Amino acid sequence: MRLSGLKDLNPSDPDFFNVFSEDHRVKAVDFIEEVYLKMPTFKIKTDWDAAEPLQKLGVKRVFSENADLEGISNAAISVSRIEHTSMLELTKEGTEGAAATAVEVVLFATASGKQKDIVVDRPFIFVVQDRENKIPVLVGKITDPTKI
Repeated sequence: MRLSGLKDLNPSDPDFFNVFSEDHRVKAVDFIEEVYLKMPTFKIKTDWDAAEPLQKLGVKRVFSENADLEGISNAAISVSRIEHTSMLELTKEGTEGAAATAVEVVLFATASGKQKDIVVDRPFIFVVQDRENKIPVLVGKITDPTKI
């Protein structure tokens, strides 16, 4: 059978077919009513250092001695590492995901030349605050610092 423009557009032809016409629509009873999906449950976790990709994007100063982190400390500090962890778990009950990022800061030198060690070995809370608007953007509680 040769299809021509005329034949394709002629509704009176017995071979004419238009999927969008009322006569050719599939009735609801013709559809599959139930679908069973079989998929394995899984849990994935990733850990990676975000400092290198950020440096490749041009973020350099915060990783150097010229970092402006005076709101965190009066001492000369910079970011040494940014660790990011994410997790996704899919089970028959549902899906759960979480992500966390930790920034490691290094101290270059103290003004007195003496070292002062501060060990946080008991529960504490922390607040990450937007400097400009003076509002907390992240508040957390660490109940056991030995498990961090």
